Amino acid sequence: DKSDEFQLVQFILNFKGTAFISQGLLRAIIGFVTFLSCVTSRADPMVHDCDTKGPGTNKNLWPMTIGFLLQLVLVWLAFLLLPCSKEKGKSVLKGSVSVTDQGHATVKGGYIIYFLWY
Repeated sequence: DKSDEFQLVQFILNFKGTAFISQGLLRAIIGFVTFLSCVTSRADPMVHDCDTKGPGTNKNLWPMTIGFLLQLVLVWLAFLLLPCSKEKGKSVLKGSVSVTDQGHATVKGGYIIYFLWY
C-alpha cells in the first residue's frame, strides 16, 4: 500500500540497511580479498595479473551503475510519497486520549531526510 506511512518508512529503512551491508561491507571485503589474492598469489613478480583480475577490473560497470541509480530512485520515490501518506495502523479508541507530541518532526518523514542524504 503506497499510502501507508509505516510501510513507506519501513521500506526506506530496510532498503538503506540492506544497501549498507551489500554495497558497503560486502564489497569492501570482496575488494580486499581480491586485492590480496592478486598481489600475493604468485612468487614471480613478472606474472602478476592484477591489471586483468584485480579489484575493479570487472567489465560490467554499466549494469552495476544502472542498478545503483535504480535503487536511489526507488528510495527517493518512497520518500517523496511520505507527505501524501496516511497513518493506517492506529487502533480506534472508544474514549479520548490526549497525547502531547514533543520532539517530533512537524512534517511526515521530517527526520528521515538526514538519513537519506547519507
